[in-house]
Amino acid sequence: MTDLHALDRRDFLKYSGACAGAMATLGMPDMAFATVPGLTKKLIVIELAGGMDSAFTFAVPYDEAAYRELRPNIYLKRPGEAARPDLFGWGDVGGVFHLGETSGSLIPLGMHPNAVELHQMFQNRELQVYHTTNLHQWDAQVELSHFDEAVRMYNGMNVRGANDQSRGWMNRLLGLFNGQISSGVQMPQTASPGGLAVTGDTYLHPILRGETPAGMINSPITSSNNADMVARLRSILGAQGMVSGLLQQGLQTQNNIIASLAGHNTSNFNAPISGFITQCMVAATMLTGNAATAPSMAVLKLPGWDFHSMNSYSHELVRILSLGINNLVTTLKAANMFQDTMIVVMSEFGRAVAQNTSNGTDHGTHQAALIISGNPALQFSSVSEGLVGTYNGLASRNSSNHIMPTSNFMAVLRDRLGTHFGLSAAQKQAVMPLSNLV
Repeated sequence: MTDLHALDRRDFLKYSGACAGAMATLGMPDMAFATVPGLTKKLIVIELAGGMDSAFTFAVPYDEAAYRELRPNIYLKRPGEAARPDLFGWGDVGGVFHLGETSGSLIPLGMHPNAVELHQMFQNRELQVYHTTNLHQWDAQVELSHFDEAVRMYNGMNVRGANDQSRGWMNRLLGLFNGQISSGVQMPQTASPGGLAVTGDTYLHPILRGETPAGMINSPITSSNNADMVARLRSILGAQGMVSGLLQQGLQTQNNIIASLAGHNTSNFNAPISGFITQCMVAATMLTGNAATAPSMAVLKLPGWDFHSMNSYSHELVRILSLGINNLVTTLKAANMFQDTMIVVMSEFGRAVAQNTSNGTDHGTHQAALIISGNPALQFSSVSEGLVGTYNGLASRNSSNHIMPTSNFMAVLRDRLGTHFGLSAAQKQAVMPLSNLV
């Protein structure tokens, strides 16, 4: 039998994970704990899982003739254009929002008409679209594995075959502020998770996984109804020891969550896709809560972007994304925190520019990512600066109908994180140890 009062750090991490899993079965969040003393800046990362199609969402080349030729059944209309032929019951959602012309080629790009709130943020110079980008520099040996590219997005390592899942880059960022970037984890004295995953998943999001404790909410807690089980655990663990301390901090965090979400309707939290809107509300409520217990960073995930067929394309998915992010921004503004917040929206890769035989699209090499912020250092002076990137048109596609990315978004993100948090070059490299940057 293991002596729970005499664990070293490696054993503690192993057994605390088991204890956190036990707490999840009690109806508690699967949560470990950390603090970021004095950190006022906030960071939110939203993963669009599946491979988001930029030509359907945030960088639609609506005025190129080849766009309709390559996507005769799934193109989006020009601004103000009459209803398109509805061959597959796809519906008519109206024309795209015009964003502007790309630098150099002066090709107009648009945003999906269901992204009403996101377009308004673009108009307010709070949202930038990083088009024709991806997570790394692609070469002739294109890899389009969801798993491989998601791992690259989580660990912040820009090398082919990077399969190190031991630590996510957001966990390294938390460790930087906790002074733990190269040292062991210390048991904190409060129940405030520095980083918080708010998803329906039953595991800690990999971007937060690592040495620095972080937490998750995979089901909202509105009341404490497990007193008997907690009493039994306490009698087994005793009053001292690391695991007993973890349980106590878990209970305190549960009470903090209950208090923070009091009066909020969280019944839709675990609903497929649409639950994302509620998850955004929960994340925003936690981030703007009591400074002593509020997390500094959060990660959310909206799945459903793997559009291999016409039936998988969803105008409603764009609407849900826009409404969810609007929940975040509205709550942050009301709490006077938006100017200290950076929101990142990205996917593991993009889609091919041509539709396939199922009237969907296959995995592709370029995407569009978003950075949304009220931080004056991240905002731009004119709407024309809201489109960032070099796009040479659909004529530049290769024989596989891929557009090669002209920027490395992980490198862009590392730079923007440095600006937002005031990181040195060495600190940025410690958070995202990238190589082969574009």
